[in-house]
Amino acid sequence: MTASPAKTKRRLTLDLVYASPLWTDRRTTTGLLRQAGDAVLAAHPDMTRPRYQASVMLADDAEMRRLNAQFRNKDKATNVLSFTSGQPEEERGPLLLGDIAIGFETVRTEAARDGKTMQNHLVHLLVHGLLHLIGYDHLTPDEAEEMEALEVGILATLDIPDPYAEFELVPHPPVDA
Repeated sequence: MTASPAKTKRRLTLDLVYASPLWTDRRTTTGLLRQAGDAVLAAHPDMTRPRYQASVMLADDAEMRRLNAQFRNKDKATNVLSFTSGQPEEERGPLLLGDIAIGFETVRTEAARDGKTMQNHLVHLLVHGLLHLIGYDHLTPDEAEEMEALEVGILATLDIPDPYAEFELVPHPPVDA
């Protein structure tokens, strides 16, 4: 009798960079973000490589404003930015998905405004950013609906309520618009 090959466990490694001292609860934040990364991977069985990797910079609004101005020509802070790696897949090693930046003050302000916990909003933004890195977008109403449904489903696995329950998702125009 021969043993069947062991299933390879898929893993998403998040390289977390705390670029701002405003992110004070690092242990809790790190745990939440790693769980969210695992949930995104679990929701995508078509991602069959054994290892994936993404970098997450937890910044302040000044840094988010600088990045948004540099890469999107928008001179204002924003909650989350995603940058795909643009690197070709290599046969060995993890697949580098890209980078995500999240701004503390904007996350805190939006969470308070919308009656959400900051942790839940942070996890939602990470899920949103990771979906961008694996190819989802929200430029058209159909894309926005698909991406929103994925976010809501992934967040539900983490016991996080639907972040869109009281809001209508508005498609974003292309950056060049």
